[in-house]
Amino acid sequence: MRIANNRPLKELQAEFHSDFPYLNLYFYKNGAPQPINELFEPAVRVGDVRDDGLEGEVVLNGNLSAKAIEQTISEIFGLNIKVGFSKGFSNRYIQSNKPLTELNYRSMHLTEEVLIV
Repeated sequence: MRIANNRPLKELQAEFHSDFPYLNLYFYKNGAPQPINELFEPAVRVGDVRDDGLEGEVVLNGNLSAKAIEQTISEIFGLNIKVGFSKGFSNRYIQSNKPLTELNYRSMHLTEEVLIV
């Protein structure tokens, strides 16, 4: 995943979502209590939400934990993110040391609707 100041956040989210279809990345402006809402701010770019940080490439490894991805992207690239999933209209965040592939699998089951007949 390429991180550059002129890159839209929605592209980063789409790349992450293509590797982990049941997980999402939520971006925060510095000091904001709520994540950026792409519906209201669709053109937000990386440079709009960070004050400092490098540009570069992040390899999305499914063996890394959500916590490790959040810390790495924060420390190196200056982006405040949370890994989570959506169910309905609510966002749920995952603070875990479990690998992203396992969290993606668990989130798949949490987002499925169950019908008992």
